[in-house]
Amino acid sequence: MADLHIGNHRVMASQGTRGGINTRAEQCLAALKRAVDLSAKCDHLVVLGDLFDVDRPEVALMRATLEILAANRRQRVTLLVGNHDQHSALEHDHALSVAGLLPSFEVVDEPTFTFWAPGIQAVLIPYVPDPRAILEDALHEAADRRNGLHVLRTVLCMHAGLIDARTPPWLRDAQDAVPLALMEDLCDRYSVHAVFTGNWHNRLVAGSVERPIVQCGTLIPTGFDNAGTEYGFVDGYSLQSGQHVARQVSGPRFVTLRHSDWLPELLEEQLEVETTAALYVRVEAPPGANERVRSALGEALIARCAGFEVVPVPVALQTSPGQEAVRIAAQGAGGAEQALREYIGTMVLPEGVDRAGVTRRALEVL
Repeated sequence: MADLHIGNHRVMASQGTRGGINTRAEQCLAALKRAVDLSAKCDHLVVLGDLFDVDRPEVALMRATLEILAANRRQRVTLLVGNHDQHSALEHDHALSVAGLLPSFEVVDEPTFTFWAPGIQAVLIPYVPDPRAILEDALHEAADRRNGLHVLRTVLCMHAGLIDARTPPWLRDAQDAVPLALMEDLCDRYSVHAVFTGNWHNRLVAGSVERPIVQCGTLIPTGFDNAGTEYGFVDGYSLQSGQHVARQVSGPRFVTLRHSDWLPELLEEQLEVETTAALYVRVEAPPGANERVRSALGEALIARCAGFEVVPVPVALQTSPGQEAVRIAAQGAGGAEQALREYIGTMVLPEGVDRAGVTRRALEVL
């Protein structure tokens, strides 16, 4: 599992905390417990980074989290340090350092090579600023370490996103991710049998039945930037057979709905999603429509939501010099591309920003 981001989130949380834990954190802990219970028959539990949302979590929250993870005494627990867990690159300067003192816990804050069982090699890579720069060297070292040994499987676990054709253009050069095509090539060249990654919150399943490559996605979405219900997956992998299975656990979910005649039906549908344990709802409506929206839904339906708010529909900005340039350019033969160039030409950019580079990237997105 990956990217739990357990924390006292403040968006739509109740006022105050109980014993240092607020309602949003309670929902995170409940989702974690469901995931741990689901994996009770597994010998090994791996968290692929960002167990916590901040690098200095409250003591009560840290204790409650570790108690849940340590409940199954026959299960080994491996925690990779994610970018949210990490305070600095110094040794033990992260939110997981105390967990490393617990029996059967392993905390990974640097690339690590180990054997989880006879013939089962694990390559563990926590958050690093540029995983592409070290990945091939790490897999080469893993191959050297198993030279002459009978190794049934090599499994790679890391905290890095995967870039594929569905990745938005503005993320394709992100340093904290690895292109899927490169990952597939390296797996072929260095005989890696399975890959499981964290960091990016969307779920991605690639590779093949024989060699799954899985970006697990966030177990617990943290807000409306992770809107929808396709979260909460726990991935299981048999080290003996190589079989990969995935199960979804319920937890908090966030949805944004647009005000319409069908709004009550849409909200009812979202509330009935089986994997939604707590639904946070944002309704976009015309300015001044708050009471109209609430009247259409009814207080009984709104009360079933863990959080509810009405926000204005984003409206067009008033005409600026840049937009006027767009309007004029769009009337000419250059069309949208010329309009975009004209608009970027009027933008105020920070010192040192390459305006031509901004233009190139914007044209790619267009």
